[in-house]
Amino acid sequence: MTSNFNAGASAPIERRVVPFPLARRQSLICSCATVLDSKHGREATDYWRGECRKLADELSMLGFDELEVRRQVLAFQDAVQFELMRLTDARNPVNGREFS
Repeated sequence: MTSNFNAGASAPIERRVVPFPLARRQSLICSCATVLDSKHGREATDYWRGECRKLADELSMLGFDELEVRRQVLAFQDAVQFELMRLTDARNPVNGREFS
C-alpha cells in the first residue's frame, strides 16, 4: 500500500538539501591531509586549491549562497590543518611522548 502524504495539497512542498558539514567529513579530511603531507611547493598548492574549489562548487550546485560556501570551506581548511598538525606530532614525539 502506498500513501501520498501530499494528496490534495495545493502548494508544492519545499525541500532543502543539507549536506554533511565539510569540517565533519573525517575521511575526506584525513585523505586531504595525507596527500598534502606528501606534496610540497607548487604541487601542494595546486592540489589544495583544486580540492577546495571542488568542495565549493559542490556546495554551490546544491544551492548554498556564497557566504555559506565560504564558511564551510574555511572550516574544512581548519580541520585539514589540524589533521596535518596531528600527523606531524605523531611522527615527532616530544620528550618520548607520542600524540594521537
